[in-house]
Amino acid sequence: MTRNLKALGLALLAIFALSAIAASGAQAAGVFTWQSGTQRLVAEADTEGGSEATGVQKFHTFVGEVQCQQVSGEVAVSGTEAQEITAQNPSYHNTSSTKCSGPLGSSPTIEFGNCDYKFTAGETIGQTGMETTGKAHIECTAGQVVVNGGGLCTIKVPAQKNMTGHVVYKTITASKNYVTFEATVTGITYDSEGFCGKQTGRTDGTYNGNVIVKASSPEGQTWHEMS
Repeated sequence: MTRNLKALGLALLAIFALSAIAASGAQAAGVFTWQSGTQRLVAEADTEGGSEATGVQKFHTFVGEVQCQQVSGEVAVSGTEAQEITAQNPSYHNTSSTKCSGPLGSSPTIEFGNCDYKFTAGETIGQTGMETTGKAHIECTAGQVVVNGGGLCTIKVPAQKNMTGHVVYKTITASKNYVTFEATVTGITYDSEGFCGKQTGRTDGTYNGNVIVKASSPEGQTWHEMS
């Protein structure tokens, strides 16, 4: 689960040296665009008020809700654009003291193992062409994302594509130099074990949370989600 959330959140989010690119509403398919020479984007929880929803990352299952105040990830890029980007090394625990909160006062940890978040740019929405809605995916070379509730319950989230719901990508004005990823994902498949009981193949998981993606290498330039 940790690995999967990493991609969401990642939701699982990135800061790259991107050129100030205007988004055009003439095309139906969205594209993530950055400046030539950009190598890396970084993501973090949206605490800057650039979008309507909160930066708190929320994962809900039949056991209850896990909330995380932080999230991070990074995207390696080349060229100048892509319809999909993959957030690698996602984490909801940016420091050893960073904890998520769960049911009954628990402090779950989220472990991504060999899993990442992938985001698809999707299609244009709104009037300006600076906003699109796309899909989120969890990709694992092995294993799965694990949400460990410290003996209360362990939730395991396997790889899955085109999860129900959507991610809205909004280009925030060039003066702020970032894009928000606003995730509203439903129908997440997962298994449970522990005190909460062993169940397999549940499909009622949901994820909500906003992240900011910025240019990191080189730093400070703008990048846009372009339609």
